[in-house]
Amino acid sequence: MGEKVTGTEFTKPIDTKKSPPQQIQTPDDSNIFENTCDDTKPCVAVIDNFDYKAVDMSVKPNESTSITHGEVVTSFIKSEYPEANFIKYDTSIPKRPLLSIKKMINALKDIKQRIDNGQKISAVNLSAEFLKPMNELKEDNKELKKSFSTEMQEELALIEEIIQKGTPVFIAGGNSKGSYNQLNLAEGAINVGMEENRGCKNDLINKKEQGFFDTRITSSDKKENTTCFDYTEDGKADYCSEYVSSLDLNQQLWGSSLSTPKFLGKYLKEKY
Repeated sequence: MGEKVTGTEFTKPIDTKKSPPQQIQTPDDSNIFENTCDDTKPCVAVIDNFDYKAVDMSVKPNESTSITHGEVVTSFIKSEYPEANFIKYDTSIPKRPLLSIKKMINALKDIKQRIDNGQKISAVNLSAEFLKPMNELKEDNKELKKSFSTEMQEELALIEEIIQKGTPVFIAGGNSKGSYNQLNLAEGAINVGMEENRGCKNDLINKKEQGFFDTRITSSDKKENTTCFDYTEDGKADYCSEYVSSLDLNQQLWGSSLSTPKFLGKYLKEKY
């Protein structure tokens, strides 16, 4: 079962080929893509798609230099709080822009187990949407939650358990008007929408942050044959490609899945 990743728009053909990710096995064989956390810096768990290269940074015809949705999300956190370390959970369906709810559940179970074992997880970022019509929402949504699939109920329960243990969970509010994100019904979750008054608009969204970002080239080195891009608008290179392109790039990335990590990064900056 899969759901579309919240947020980032893209229009160009993309390359789905990539080298195999670093695999770090854990006792429950959860799908960890990379783990750089230690006891010295805040550790953020990012549950996302680290397989499908969904965001196209190309500016040359017939060129494709793409990055995954998870990499973009991680970059937005680091743009606000560079000291953060990450446990990256790849919950993708291979070579598709979808997330597996079963893998998401496994990731949440692993996070809960780590907290129970004494590891400090400073925050969880969950940029995924499971959309339903907004007219389903009531003043009291307890009965509505009972109507969800067994897997969705389990996922919501795990999110709530993690929050109760003291780890905040930041969830994207969604990008479709007239809808709500089922994940936003997790009690105590920090649900982030776009401050540009776009995307989902409902009472479940309790925080707002910038959601539209211009992507620009920061440098181009013909000798090294590289071009570097800034897509978080922090004035620093977020990604470098291995070809020289023109300097007239003016793409725009948008979505609540970008608002969410940016807001999380600001939270880390204030707390730590």
